[in-house]
Amino acid sequence: MNKINNREASHTIETLSPWWRRASLLTMALGFAVLILLTFKAYHEVPPIPDKVTDTGGAVLYTGADIRAGQQVFLKYGLMDNGTIWGHGALLGPDFSTEYLHTLALYEATNILAYTGSDLARLLEWCRMPGDLVFIIFGVVPIAIAALRACLNSTKRCV
Repeated sequence: MNKINNREASHTIETLSPWWRRASLLTMALGFAVLILLTFKAYHEVPPIPDKVTDTGGAVLYTGADIRAGQQVFLKYGLMDNGTIWGHGALLGPDFSTEYLHTLALYEATNILAYTGSDLARLLEWCRMPGDLVFIIFGVVPIAIAALRACLNSTKRCV
């Protein structure tokens, strides 16, 4: 009977303090208050939209109406939550982040082709070769030999 009493004593039910509920509700209320405050600040401190943007020669590149029309595209298709965040922006409207990355990749590819075709790039590749050989001979080969020895000396089958 002594064993039964010890088991019952070790399985006592613990209740949470009522302060846990109060702390959780207070944390939730403060979190929503901060979110609401940040929302109001975002709408009240919106950056200004210029009437027009000109280049150095004075020619108008685009106007404030063009900017507002671009914003309407986002609002019309609800693109604020799409694109790279949700991954399905192309189904609902243009994914401008993908377009930018594609344009940047084409630009960099052009720069790389222009650089690698130069005499300096060829000279730098030849200068790199001794360092690559040292890495292969003293880095990769010893590791490959050690792995092969360990595999051959082990009693298990090497895959």
